[in-house]
Amino acid sequence: MYSRLAKCHKWTLRTAAIVATLMVSAAVSPVVLAEQGDVGGRPANPDKNNSRSSDIFIYDLKPGGARTDGALVVNNTDKTKTVAIYATDGIASNTGAMTCRQQVEPREAVGSWITLDKAEVTLKPRSRQVVGFTINVPAKVDVGEHNGCIVYQVKDQEAVTQGNLRIQTRSATRVAITVPGKLHKNVDITSLEFTRKDSSHNYELTLKNTGNVSADTITTITLDGLFGRNYFKNFGQYPALPGESLYINYTNDKLPVWGGFYWINGSIKYDTRPGTFGVLDKNHITSKTADRKLVFVMPHVYILIGWFILLVALLTLSFIAYYRHKRREDALRNWSNHTIKLGETLRSIAAKQDVDWKYLAKVNDIKPPYDIKSGDKIKVPKKLPASPRKKVKIQ
Repeated sequence: MYSRLAKCHKWTLRTAAIVATLMVSAAVSPVVLAEQGDVGGRPANPDKNNSRSSDIFIYDLKPGGARTDGALVVNNTDKTKTVAIYATDGIASNTGAMTCRQQVEPREAVGSWITLDKAEVTLKPRSRQVVGFTINVPAKVDVGEHNGCIVYQVKDQEAVTQGNLRIQTRSATRVAITVPGKLHKNVDITSLEFTRKDSSHNYELTLKNTGNVSADTITTITLDGLFGRNYFKNFGQYPALPGESLYINYTNDKLPVWGGFYWINGSIKYDTRPGTFGVLDKNHITSKTADRKLVFVMPHVYILIGWFILLVALLTLSFIAYYRHKRREDALRNWSNHTIKLGETLRSIAAKQDVDWKYLAKVNDIKPPYDIKSGDKIKVPKKLPASPRKKVKIQ
């Protein structure tokens, strides 16, 4: 599947020879694969006016029409390789992505239209060879796009064992044949879903192509703040096959550390002209958006700890403030009035009342420099009556 827009024009096919499907990937073209030390293939005669024809065999053929072409098979390893070459039908996987049938499965569509000049080639180290083939379209065939694959598989390769399966890798090139007629391209977003996985999100965008030709759709997923700031963006170009649904998944493992509420947005755009593969003309682009979703993101654990410490501090300060306020209110309600006499100070009054002079100032809302004058009235604690002295009998 396509992973990044920069890689969206590169088609390869990888799968297990015993497993039922062969997924079309978008990592790199077969030539690049070969340069990385692998064996692969690509169209031998790409159209210079269509960049996608370097990765896909693209043809417009009428019913009963024929076409000859060639596949360039490349061996960029340091060993001689014998490569089996065969054609298969193209089908949609359970996710709607392009896959190829296995060699042992019956060829009922495009795979049966292709006749290869050779079933295998032996390539010396760092060499390449063109294998010719002919396409014969049946006289009775539906209007629209039909997909198949030309597959390249190294013979006698060592299989990788995974559990009860023996996995062998192969690669392939997509063959897209468009039969002219009433062609139409239409892709809609049917859903935008997300799931939480520990400290990450998984976003799934579901597309439905109701047309009879594929559409290379550029999909975009974003995670945005309530005020528009973007925190996550991922995009790619994916082929939505005619009549099929396509399920596209993105994983976001870099959630906002502060947490909170965020919008998940999904959108697509594609060229509406039939027969265009990966081409975007501003005069023919259509864009569609999904209904956005509001989600809550948990803060990072360290942020949660920080918030907890802050909450405890705020609660402590609030309690202290409440206690002081209540103490002052109680003092104002229960203390008695005192008229300041000439020569008295807060310190002298506080000493007589057996109370801290700063507390006395705070209760009476007296600010620095704590000046008071004769005749002012303040609140002071009520004096408790003196305890009667016990008479001591002297004998």
